[in-house]
Order: sequence, then C-alpha cells, then structure tokens
Amino acid sequence: MRQGKKRGFVHWKDAAPIAPDRVKVYRNLTRDCWSICYTDGRLYCHADSVDLKNCKFRVQPAGRARVLKEKQKNVHAYVVGLFHDVNFISSQYFPRGYKFAQAFYNPYRVETFVDFHTSKPLHEADRVVCKKAPDGSMNIYYA
Repeated sequence: MRQGKKRGFVHWKDAAPIAPDRVKVYRNLTRDCWSICYTDGRLYCHADSVDLKNCKFRVQPAGRARVLKEKQKNVHAYVVGLFHDVNFISSQYFPRGYKFAQAFYNPYRVETFVDFHTSKPLHEADRVVCKKAPDGSMNIYYA
C-alpha cells in the first residue's frame, strides 16, 4: 500500500486494454482471488484464473522468515511469467500439449513451491495455470 491508500479491487474486465508481457501472480487472501501485477509491483487486475508461460516460482526468504516470526501472512511468494490468458470460461481449462501437475506452497511447511504429490522443489515451469476451483480452493498447476 502506498501512503496509506488502500488498493481497490480491479476486475479483470476493467483492466488496462493492453495486458502486460511479464506479470507476477499471487493468491490474494483478502479478496479470495488471484492478484496479477506488473513486475514492478503495480496492480494489473484481480481474477479467478490466469494462464502463464515461461514461469518462475519465487519465494522471498525474508518475507517467509517474517511470516514464521510474526505468524501473520504477507505477500512473499508468487509466480512470474508471460501473461497468456485470464478468466477463461471452462473450469476444466488446461492448454493442450502439456501434462499438468499440482504445485503447493505453505510457508509453515515448505521453503519453496513444491510438487503437491512428490514434494520436489519447483523453480521453473513452461506453463502455469492458477485457478479458483468450484469448491473455492485456489490451485496452481504447472507443466
């Protein structure tokens, strides 16, 4: 937040007409959606789903340490990638030609993003789909 001003909700339909190339995506706990930001931190929009290409998983160690110390969450983990699509209609949407697996991050349990089933650390992925499931859970899938 800048100088005490609270950022408002920016619906993906109200976002700038030209999408940014590279974005940072993180789970917004307050608004129960995904926040999509320019790489300089400015908000682009909020959405229930986003599709990214050429991605990197990032966890800020100092931010994670602060969460562990204060027991209060802050934005310190996100996916950086090339913006491809936002709020796609189908809940079954996955780009063709990729085999997706689920990613997981919890600052109290792991130091970095990991594969949900194998716990193998994740640092990069060709494709990442972040979406809100019909049951309200927020999931990250990577290929």
